[in-house]
Amino acid sequence: MSERKKALLKYLGLLACLWLAARLSPEHFTVLMYAVVTLTCFAGIVYGVANRKRILTFINHWPTSFFCSVVIFFICKLSAEKQINAQLGIEAEYIRQSASVGGVLLAIPLSLMLIGLYLLITSAYRKVVQPVSRAKPAPTEQGQTPPESLAQLRPFFAIAVLTSSLFLLTQSDNSVRYWVLVDAMLYSDCGPPEKPWGYVRKNLDSCYRVDTRLFHGAELIAFASRKPG
Repeated sequence: MSERKKALLKYLGLLACLWLAARLSPEHFTVLMYAVVTLTCFAGIVYGVANRKRILTFINHWPTSFFCSVVIFFICKLSAEKQINAQLGIEAEYIRQSASVGGVLLAIPLSLMLIGLYLLITSAYRKVVQPVSRAKPAPTEQGQTPPESLAQLRPFFAIAVLTSSLFLLTQSDNSVRYWVLVDAMLYSDCGPPEKPWGYVRKNLDSCYRVDTRLFHGAELIAFASRKPG
C-alpha cells in the first residue's frame, strides 16, 4: 500500500472517530476514553516487555549528564517546598528533609514525563524525516545495538509513560502530609513527648502535632506554641 493511501486511511479513520465522539452521550464517551487509555497502556506494556533490554540501555544513559539530574531535583525540591507551604503553611526553614523527600518523589514522574516527550518527538522525527529502516538507536556499553521489536507500538509506549507521569504529578498534593512525617520529631520545643505523636514547627507562633504512624493517615493538628527565645 502506498504512503498516500495510508495517509488517506488515517485521515478517514480520524474523521470517523470525531464523528462517533460527537454523537456519543457523556457516559458512553467516558467509557470509550477509558477503553482507549486501557488499550494504549496495554500496547505500551507489550512494547516495553518486547524491548526491555533496549529500554534498560536507554535508562542507563538517561539523563546524559549529572547537571541535568541536579537541575531536575533542584526544581522539584523548590516545588515541594512551595506545595508544603501552600497546603500546610509551614515555613521553609522547618521542612528541610520533607522538601528533599518531596523533591525526589516529584523528580521521578517529571523524569518519566521528559522521557515520554523525548520518545514521542524522536518517533515523529523518524517517521517524517527518516525511514524507519535507517533509524540507528544508541549503542550499548558493549558497542552493540539491541534490536527494536514492534516499532509501530513505540508511540503507544511513549504515551503510556507520559500519561502515567502526569497522573503521578497530579496526585502529589495528596501525599504532602506524608512528606512532613520525615521532619516530625518526638522531642521538640513545641511540646512534651507523647507517642505516637511527633511535632513539626509551623512558624514562630505555632506547631503541628503529627500522627507518625504511617498507615493512619498522617493526621496533622495545628496548635499555638511560641518558639523559646
